[in-house]
Amino acid sequence: MIQPVGEGSVRMVFQMADAIPAATPSWVLKQIVENALGSVFGQMEKVARRMAVNDPACAHTVHVNSKEMVTTKRWYEKAMQDPLR
Repeated sequence: MIQPVGEGSVRMVFQMADAIPAATPSWVLKQIVENALGSVFGQMEKVARRMAVNDPACAHTVHVNSKEMVTTKRWYEKAMQDPLR
């Protein structure tokens, strides 16, 4: 989950479902997490670039511009006016 907390700043929650043995060294865990986060952020960048140009073939663009998202969009815009409330 990603939560905007201000202009140019987000908070991110990340959960892995992979089973990792308890005896795994911390450097291996760090490598796994860095690789997973790199993959997540790489995908986010691709989607963000498509949304930035309002690509109608992008499912995310279609979703955020749907009639059902109007209330959420208003809430988000209001929240961004005072992100620390």
